[in-house]
Amino acid sequence: MKKVRYIFLLSMSIGLGCRTGKKNVPSLAMKPNEESFPAFYNKFNTDSLFQINRTVFPLKGYTNQSDLKEVDYLRKESMMNDSLKINILWKKKNWIMHHKVIDTTYKVERVSSDSAVFEKVYLPDSEFEAISLFKKINGLWYLTYYYDIE
Repeated sequence: MKKVRYIFLLSMSIGLGCRTGKKNVPSLAMKPNEESFPAFYNKFNTDSLFQINRTVFPLKGYTNQSDLKEVDYLRKESMMNDSLKINILWKKKNWIMHHKVIDTTYKVERVSSDSAVFEKVYLPDSEFEAISLFKKINGLWYLTYYYDIE
């Protein structure tokens, strides 16, 4: 059931993100000068400057952390946007670098297409859950959404 939910969220996000209003929509197939997701993901998780440059700020997201300072809460109750919960806009100045999960107590699930990757990191039997949505924009990958529940 959970996997169906993630596939639905990914397909909604891809579908809504692909509506550009243009008559000629380029093919989603990888072109020679486009980067692959694995190459992007490796650099994104090891190079802090690259991560900042490849995150769309202000970054839409959701959190239950009440102790965060200097972030824009959109309102107390979350609202739905493109089927993703949003109650916060993460700012560049207070972004903490994210790293690839290597601790095997955490579980990682990914659903992907040619233009988007939906990643969920969670700790079984706990409330912790982090969701990242990466989208390909003009042939390059970007983090476009981050959900953080602790």
